[in-house]
Amino acid sequence: MRKRLSSLLGDVDMFATEDRDEVGRYAIRVWRALGFKKETGLFYMSDDRVLQQ
Repeated sequence: MRKRLSSLLGDVDMFATEDRDEVGRYAIRVWRALGFKKETGLFYMSDDRVLQQ
């Protein structure tokens, strides 16, 4: 699942910053909705911090 979410983030790399950030937050929400408890590992900061921004 992490690989698919990473691919999603790569697909929106050329989008506006705000849109990329929103997709990143969406990816974390999907990860958690699927029941994963550990970090996605997709960002240089914690998932909680990404969601706060």
